[in-house]
Order: sequence, then C-alpha cells, then structure tokens
Amino acid sequence: MLCEMPATRRHFNYMNLRHANAIFQILAGIASIVGLVVVFVSQDPIKGWIALSAVILFLAYITFLVTRTLNHLVKQKYPDGYTRLATHVRYTCIDGKTIDYEIQKIIQSKAPCLFNVKHGFKWSGSEYPKITCSLHEIGAVREGATKSEFDTVTIQLKDALLYNQVGVIPIKMTMDDSNGKSGTFVSHKVEAPTQVISWRVELGGILDRSHAQARLTRRPITTELVVEWELIRTVPYHPIHRCYEEQILYPEAGYFYRLTWDRI
Repeated sequence: MLCEMPATRRHFNYMNLRHANAIFQILAGIASIVGLVVVFVSQDPIKGWIALSAVILFLAYITFLVTRTLNHLVKQKYPDGYTRLATHVRYTCIDGKTIDYEIQKIIQSKAPCLFNVKHGFKWSGSEYPKITCSLHEIGAVREGATKSEFDTVTIQLKDALLYNQVGVIPIKMTMDDSNGKSGTFVSHKVEAPTQVISWRVELGGILDRSHAQARLTRRPITTELVVEWELIRTVPYHPIHRCYEEQILYPEAGYFYRLTWDRI
C-alpha cells in the first residue's frame, strides 16, 4: 500500500530544508569574511578595523533576517506562537448576582520571543465583564464583528517567554449578572492538542442541588449547520463543597466542550 504524505506537511518540510540550506550558505559566507578580516588586520590595522566594522553591521543584518525567518516558520506551524499545555477554569457565583470567572492557561512558547498572548471569550450576559490579570498587563480588548465571533483580549507578558519556556497566564473576569441574563454554562474551544482542561463551578445559596446533575457536552467547531451538543457524561454536584467539578484529559481537538447546569 502506498501512503503519501499530506501536501501541507510536504510543503512545510520543503520549506524547512530550503531555509536550512540558506542559513548554511550564510554561515559559510560569514566564515570566509571573518578569515579575510583576520588577514587585513595582520597586514593593515586601519583597513582591518574598517573591515571588522563592516562585518559587524553585516552580522547584525543577518541576525535580523534569521530571526524573521524563524518567526515565519513558527507562524506556519504555531499560528499563536505557543502550544497550550493546560487550561483550568473556576466559575464562582455565591450571591446569584456577581460572577467571577477565572482562567489559568499554561502555555509553552514556540516563538524565539513571545511578548503577548491573545485570549478569545464570549460572555452571554448583558453587562460587559471587567478583565484583570495578576501577573501580566491587560492590553487591547476587541469585540467580535458578529454575534458568533469571539471577543479578544491581548495579554502583554511581563517577561517575554523564550523558545520552549513555559508560562502561566491567569485571567479574571468579573461580571454583573443581577438581571440573570447569562447562560448557565462554561465552555472551551479546543482548536489544537492540549493535555487537560478542567472546570470548577462554585454556586452559593441554600438550595439543594444534589439531585441536579450538570452535563458535559461537545460539538464540532467547523460546521455551518446547527448541530446538537453531544452528551459525553453527566457530572454530579458536590453538596459539601457546593460545586460541580470536571476535567478532560487530552481532549480531542476540533470541538467546543461545554459544562452546563440548570438555574434553580
């Protein structure tokens, strides 16, 4: 049986070989120039220093080109510049009016230098959330152009992450839901492989929820049709801790995952 490599992967490998060959040729040229500079310095110091200055400028330019090439390759394979290792979500609503939605994203940089991270979200209530971050700075917030498009907040990292460094992005959203317009669910969009997503939904009040189970469901991301949410399993309520708690290990990419509970 003949098994052919997908076209996109062949193209990416070809691009890697082409850029690697170009970088090798550049390094060979640099070695030749350095050899000439050594000869000039030994014969004529003035001309030697002029040549050395030219080499330094040339190396600075080459460094710029190499960095730009690496960034281009990273963007091809990792459009966001990082991989998602884990996402932990905590939803808290004790008084039935104010909701604290906390997200802790653990990421690994795949860029030479990662300066910011974009986080997409969609709040179902009528009042826009207040967004804070305890470790980093909140940048621009952009609302989606349509009702179905996610809003986006940019997180400016306090310290840039170098290649393969792991960082934590804690985001907190505080929302006023006095009018009860928000949906009783938390969801997560899994576009790329990740190790774990987890939810903890803490609900206050004196009502007994022990009989009310939450539902963990999913549906495909890329679909133009109205698709029913597929039930994965039900999640029991913990009466002592007054919460629903659930996690998915290595969730399949290409789906929205949602934990839904009933409003009582």
